[in-house]
Amino acid sequence: MILIGEIVSEEINLSSQSNGSQYLAFNLLTKENWYNRQTGTYTEHKETHRIVLRDNGAYKMASRYKNVLKTGEKLLVSGRLRYKSRTQEDGSVNRFVEIDCIGIEKLYSENAELKSQTRIEENKESSLANFRSEFNSLGIDFSAQR
Repeated sequence: MILIGEIVSEEINLSSQSNGSQYLAFNLLTKENWYNRQTGTYTEHKETHRIVLRDNGAYKMASRYKNVLKTGEKLLVSGRLRYKSRTQEDGSVNRFVEIDCIGIEKLYSENAELKSQTRIEENKESSLANFRSEFNSLGIDFSAQR
């Protein structure tokens, strides 16, 4: 999963789990805008995503970024979607989703966000071209299908 957004967490602190491993968690706000032709208005949709960086193995992401990330910064985050649950003291189950971060890129300006988005689109097109060539080599033609 790849997200582009802004850090909205008030505090970004290094914490420890019960097994002793460390992690860094923060909230990333993403925005999506679109134009509704029927109403003639623009609509904005915002979502907050919990991002978790862990100190796993030799690559210690939490320790590396604990003093680098600040509220308000724009980031490109790549990671894995994880569904989690915790049982509360009263027996109820609290379910939530988090992004297990595997990569971060800081975006310093509006142009940087646009360049990152362009790079993502180019990667999608390249992957699609590779996919088509693989299937063409098997005798399957996707050129007429859409």
